[in-house]
Amino acid sequence: MPIRFKEVSYIYSPKTPYQYQALDKVSVEISDHKIIAIIGETGSGKSTLIQHINGLLIPMNGEVAINDFVIKANKKKIRDIKQIRKQIGLVFQFPEYQLFEETIEKDIMFGPVNFGATKEAAKKLASKYINVVGMDDSYLPRSPFDLSGGQKRRVAIAGILALQGHTLILDEPTAGLDPDGEKELLKLFYNLNKEENKTIILVTHNMNHVLEVADEVIVLHNTKILTKADPITIFKNQDLIAETGIEPPKVYSFIYKLQQAGFDTSSLTARSTKELIEQLAAILKEKKNES
Repeated sequence: MPIRFKEVSYIYSPKTPYQYQALDKVSVEISDHKIIAIIGETGSGKSTLIQHINGLLIPMNGEVAINDFVIKANKKKIRDIKQIRKQIGLVFQFPEYQLFEETIEKDIMFGPVNFGATKEAAKKLASKYINVVGMDDSYLPRSPFDLSGGQKRRVAIAGILALQGHTLILDEPTAGLDPDGEKELLKLFYNLNKEENKTIILVTHNMNHVLEVADEVIVLHNTKILTKADPITIFKNQDLIAETGIEPPKVYSFIYKLQQAGFDTSSLTARSTKELIEQLAAILKEKKNES
């Protein structure tokens, strides 16, 4: 179920002194069953873009198509919007602030019950998805407010997953976490994509994460789509990175320095420091053999 934007524009507070153009004639297709990263400088339109995907915002111009379901401009009410929101889960930055039930089990059950599941079915979903996010059933009777920040975020994500949609949208999902917490969540998103076939749409300022897990990258700049490509292609393009003001991944910061020193980096396709070391070692070995 690819998601297609066609000439979508959006303005906050139109016809007021606070008018602000957030998206300007955006056209892009978001591929199905992949990990898609949406990147760009602050104010480029990333969060506005993803809020159009499940109808939290409605285009002022253009349309958003999710399979046969089309959200057209300036609609006051979207028919069957609940079904779209069941299929496309949006996890806001700091989703743990949305927890409110007295137990973790009830918090995860809340969404499925609201969409018509029986309490018995919702309990089974709570048990399944607390385990999917790396916790276990012993947490279910506990209060969500007794958990660490990272655990709260996992519970909030479990609540979205319990709706059993096909797409998970995450807005800065690792914000505020320590490096171990970031690593665990990235592994979770990767596994959800590879093992559960979920489409993962990831909005982040952390380019190291983008390089590590993304299949495709959409680059927003000044409210427009600048390009869409695989992460290697994106980060090899120094002019593009400079234009957007994005801080490149550490791996590519080092590759840029190698280029400046006259080293041929055209064959490098590393996604991690380990891969970069291995590829450089192979190049140096080949040069040594040639000499």
